[in-house]
Amino acid sequence: MAQTRAIRAARSAHIRAHDVYGMALKLLAQHGPAAVDIAAFAEAEHDIRGDRQRKAAWRAVESTVSDMLSRRLPTSGIIIH
Repeated sequence: MAQTRAIRAARSAHIRAHDVYGMALKLLAQHGPAAVDIAAFAEAEHDIRGDRQRKAAWRAVESTVSDMLSRRLPTSGIIIH
């Protein structure tokens, strides 16, 4: 049977610095160093789908994870001024 309800357009993603930081921490906790690859995969998926905002958000997560792994960014908390 065909779908009878209209499909609602997805809301645009509004991601903040603490969201990126939290996502990076969770990825690191669950996947360790592989978190960089997982974030890169998610970024590529959104690029293929043409979702620029989510692609940029995952790129930020990938960069944050990379900075955490190289100890340029702490994993114990962040303060944004």
